[in-house]
Amino acid sequence: MLLPKTLSRVRQLLPEPKITSISTSAYDTAALAGLRTPDGAEPLYPSTIDWLVSSQHNDGSWGATIPAPHDRFVCTLAAVVALAEIDRDHPADLPGTGVREIIDRGVRFLRQAAGSLRPDDPLETIGFELIVPTLLVRAAGLGMRLPAEQISWVFDEHANKMAKVPIQAFERVTTLVHSLETFGDRWPRSALPGLQAPDGSFGCSPAATAAAYQQLRSPASLDYFNTVLRATGSGGVPTVYPYRTFDDAWTFNAFMLCGVPADQLRPHVARLAASITGQGIGPSAGLPPDADDTGMVLPVLGYCGFPVDLTVLSAFETPHGYVTFELERGISVSTNVHVLGALVLDRAGMAGQIEIVLNHLRSMRLDNAYWVDKWHLSPLYPTGHAVPVLHGLDEQLCEAAVDWILATQHDDGSWGLAGGTLEETGYALVALMTVADAHAYVEPALHKGMRFVHEHWQETSPAHPELWIGKVLYAPHRVVEATLAAACFWYASHR
Repeated sequence: MLLPKTLSRVRQLLPEPKITSISTSAYDTAALAGLRTPDGAEPLYPSTIDWLVSSQHNDGSWGATIPAPHDRFVCTLAAVVALAEIDRDHPADLPGTGVREIIDRGVRFLRQAAGSLRPDDPLETIGFELIVPTLLVRAAGLGMRLPAEQISWVFDEHANKMAKVPIQAFERVTTLVHSLETFGDRWPRSALPGLQAPDGSFGCSPAATAAAYQQLRSPASLDYFNTVLRATGSGGVPTVYPYRTFDDAWTFNAFMLCGVPADQLRPHVARLAASITGQGIGPSAGLPPDADDTGMVLPVLGYCGFPVDLTVLSAFETPHGYVTFELERGISVSTNVHVLGALVLDRAGMAGQIEIVLNHLRSMRLDNAYWVDKWHLSPLYPTGHAVPVLHGLDEQLCEAAVDWILATQHDDGSWGLAGGTLEETGYALVALMTVADAHAYVEPALHKGMRFVHEHWQETSPAHPELWIGKVLYAPHRVVEATLAAACFWYASHR
């Protein structure tokens, strides 16, 4: 009885959703809060202002439920700047009377939090060195007394990044479009129309699209804003949207690893097969191909009987590992894990490239056991994804990672950095399931972990905590749900 029930849950996650559920971003919501109707008389999206006013944490900050320093700093800085600009220019748009106190509390948080930020933090949010200096300049124009001197290093990083950006990069679609709002006048207005995706977005980013809308007033962007508001259903907007390929690829890859039959996946995987090009595939229309999405898609295509061309990965290859995309600052462990999952489809032909990735993974291990990654807060994400790929390829790396996973399980059967979460437990379980036939000693941990999932994962699950790292922390709900559904399917099939 359990297997049909879990297969039904898998099937519910296979079709491409019309609106993909995702968490809300204070940073991007603040960007939309400043938009106004063409005559300037009213805010374009009043719900975004209401959301900002009502979403401040007790400590004065904005951001994800998990208090990660970079996320909270970016979100709080964006929120106080947006609210202060509205208070200065259009105070009648603000609800209630306590907004200035809300702003003051946010400023106090920023003064206290600045000292905790460090350069080269492996969990720094994406584009931090672009976003923060831009917002601090706006804050200074508002007369806010913020401790910019405590994070002077971010201005140095900003200058270094800007010096490396070739002028030609503004004329074509690169990942820089995702952070378009941070470039100001440096991004030529004449280039903007050619960078807009068919859905009206720029770089799959509400904040970038809001900045472009200020210049172009594109009706297609208005349609996009309405879509992203529906994606959260809260009055705010997400930090990235859409992400169709990413959403599908991570969903189908988890199902593949846990043995969901290929004939169940094939009709849905066909949309990925139709989208991949000779350069690879990106997370969605509006962003270029990248090694991470490409590495996740190729094994799924092979599993479902579609042609696989591993040469598309060559554009991302370096002597030290695979970069996710052009102009990347810091190579991602999880991207290399996912590329490795594709390369092993041809172990003989890709032996040299496989060794490059294995050497990268050896060099990046912490305590000779596990990994951290730039795209996710939890080490269970890169480590859990690495185990299925390393099993049968490098058992020394694999077994050390498995031992670390076993050692970090909580007494209630869960896994997680700060108490157990369903998402992190899902990554651990999928990893252990893929080695269970060869390593029977993982069985007790599997049983305990599955009990935790069955007790806490409901038909209508609560919102998952934001563990994924973008410009801010976020939670792609379908990807998390798919990991849990995949684990339940394997367990029902084997136990």
